[in-house]
Amino acid sequence: MTGRDRTYEASSSNAQETTTASAILYRPVQPSDLDQLKEAHTQLFPIDYEQDFYHKAVQGLDCIFSWVAVVEDMELGGERLVGFITVKMQNVNDEIEADQELLGWDLDVL
Repeated sequence: MTGRDRTYEASSSNAQETTTASAILYRPVQPSDLDQLKEAHTQLFPIDYEQDFYHKAVQGLDCIFSWVAVVEDMELGGERLVGFITVKMQNVNDEIEADQELLGWDLDVL
């Protein structure tokens, strides 16, 4: 684990019993996460992103930044993606007019 990675352990306890869930690791997305990231996006969002979007997300290109939450999965023999965040940094003045209207931004003020 690098200095930027953080591991958190989910647990619950009471007076009689303590159970511990798998540790969740939060880290920057890696190229090896591409298939799981694409599958998660497909299941959660009604938008069909082009393959280029996912390539840029896992490579950190075009001001697209992604972090993932993963747990060890013994069946997969590696990590299983359980959460993610993907953001694109963009100047508000570079947004197209339709996006600004969709977001409810006053075009005269911008």
